[in-house]
Amino acid sequence: MKDRVRELIDINGSSERKKYKEFEELTGIKSGTWKSVCHGVQRVNEDHIKAIEEHWPEYVFWLVTGKTMPEVGQTSPSEAGETVTLREAIISILDAKDMEGVLLTPDQTADLILERLSKQRNVTALEDSKAV
Repeated sequence: MKDRVRELIDINGSSERKKYKEFEELTGIKSGTWKSVCHGVQRVNEDHIKAIEEHWPEYVFWLVTGKTMPEVGQTSPSEAGETVTLREAIISILDAKDMEGVLLTPDQTADLILERLSKQRNVTALEDSKAV
């Protein structure tokens, strides 16, 4: 768990020198405590998890287990930056179904698109309106 805390601190810090102080400002837990957690001197406890959850509720499952469940909004910092355009989502769904030899009704297509998009945290706007 300490490695995941370290990852979260590293991602949110503007520099190596300031990262623990900045994390303290975000969480209310002293920078020295976060240093101790990251260096294995202190174990992650309930207070640390609660402080992280206040700012990043989407990372709690990952923080505790090391796993993600994007379908319910539980991701990791590395997944948070991943984006998919609406166009990409539609193409990937239609390509997958075409490879299976399945012809979809418009309702089935819409349901699959909504399902795919619900699994993505960041969906960017349609880039190419001509593709629709």
